[in-house]
Amino acid sequence: MRSLQNNKPGAGWNQAQDDLLRQLVEDAVPPEVIADQLKRTVPEIRRRGDAIGLPLKWYQRISSARAS
Repeated sequence: MRSLQNNKPGAGWNQAQDDLLRQLVEDAVPPEVIADQLKRTVPEIRRRGDAIGLPLKWYQRISSARAS
């Protein structure tokens, strides 16, 4: 299994990364921080969130909370 640190552009996701994404979203971590921790871009984490069944509102909720 690949580690979280060995992401290359276009690389697939593994279960550990999916689990970490879910946990960070649940903890309301800002998308930019999630992207940094996963060594991904914000659009990549948004697409992956959609692919693994996270509702779009997770991103909107976090983004709007930061704007307040």
